[in-house]
Amino acid sequence: MQIDGSIHDWLDEGRHRCLLNMVDDATSKTHAHLESGETTRCVFRAIWEWIERYGIPLAFYVDLKTVYVSPKNTSFSHVEKACKKLGIRIIKAYSAQAKGRVERKHAVYQDRFVKELRLKKIKTEEEANAVLNNGFIDKLNEKFAKPARNTESAHRPLGKIDLNQILCWEYKREVGNDWTFSFMNECYQIERESGYIVKPNNKIIVRRHIDGSTSAWYNDIALVITLLAKKPQSLLRQKSSVVPMSASAAGKIGRHRSPWGQFNPNFFKKTGT
Repeated sequence: MQIDGSIHDWLDEGRHRCLLNMVDDATSKTHAHLESGETTRCVFRAIWEWIERYGIPLAFYVDLKTVYVSPKNTSFSHVEKACKKLGIRIIKAYSAQAKGRVERKHAVYQDRFVKELRLKKIKTEEEANAVLNNGFIDKLNEKFAKPARNTESAHRPLGKIDLNQILCWEYKREVGNDWTFSFMNECYQIERESGYIVKPNNKIIVRRHIDGSTSAWYNDIALVITLLAKKPQSLLRQKSSVVPMSASAAGKIGRHRSPWGQFNPNFFKKTGT
């Protein structure tokens, strides 16, 4: 699969957007998705739509944009991480000529798709993508796609794979002593039913999904989380303006009257002397 973005004034409004084009190297069969730019979200959505239609491809042939490949040898882009989980090989193209097939498809779309949008008076990305998925791409494939030399497809069936947990942004976070963690300038509380699974200082995986939702995982187990209006403050860390208390008294207050202690009293049941 050759993948590349075509930056063009697709909606004929004086603003350039990206039409991400995917072309099957064996058949010239194409798929496209329009968004504001050639971003990870745009790539994820196009890959998702292709896989739902045809299955998991063998490899992606991409240029050296950071959205596809990390400039550092010690790290991976989010697209690379997702492809590794799906078993899709990433092949780097070092020149525009190497992606000649997808470059030619750009010219086809800039001619035919722009005219189609103008004819239908389409002015939003959502409407443009609806045109693509409701017949326009199928007509292009009927006209330009060719049979492959090998009739056996290299695509693998999706099966029970949950693309929502793969085509996403994934980060590591550490659980705090109050069973909270910070992510994207927001604070999340791990609920009581998940508090028995994960402990403070454990490393968890936090995923931001294409639809904007957030999920947290520990050893492939989904955690129940709640977005907090603000991060709870431990009473032990607050500066006291009254008479100092003893260490034992402070420990009791910190343990039983902290936000986590009030919210999850079952965690502090007495187990003996």
